[in-house]
Amino acid sequence: MNLAEFVNSYWVFIVLASAAVFVTFLMVRLRNRRTSIVRKRAVKDVLDEGAARASRNQILIDQKPQSLSKHEREEQDSLSRVDESKANSAQQDDLTRIKGLGPKIEEILKKDGIFTFRDIAQWNDADIERVDKNLGKFQGRIQRDKWVEQARLLIEGDEEKFSKEYGKSG
Repeated sequence: MNLAEFVNSYWVFIVLASAAVFVTFLMVRLRNRRTSIVRKRAVKDVLDEGAARASRNQILIDQKPQSLSKHEREEQDSLSRVDESKANSAQQDDLTRIKGLGPKIEEILKKDGIFTFRDIAQWNDADIERVDKNLGKFQGRIQRDKWVEQARLLIEGDEEKFSKEYGKSG
């Protein structure tokens, strides 16, 4: 059977197969067209769109507050103390090693800018009173559990004396 006879015998199937290939090609092309990104306009930088608003807002950000309430000043002072303490201490101590000072109290102390045993060991009576007011239901623990003395022993590295007086550490 030569080519002419083959085409004459199977022309219907050849036409249907060609049509199926063409339809498949169109479907693939349309599907890819939906998901492709078409760039008709010049490319804009996303950051340029809000540049004017950003510069206007930056002025508001840089502007110093006119007047702060007493509560806002105290909060700002507290935050600056936290920042100073973080900057001064390269590493934070595990304050829960002090007996009577658990994770909840440690969280309160860190909010107040106290991160190291040295911070606690340097407390005077005014500091103890100030921090004690922030402890809520845990008030009185600083003096009752002798946190300042414990912190001093931990700074000195006297684990033996610490465990003898306050129990095993950690």
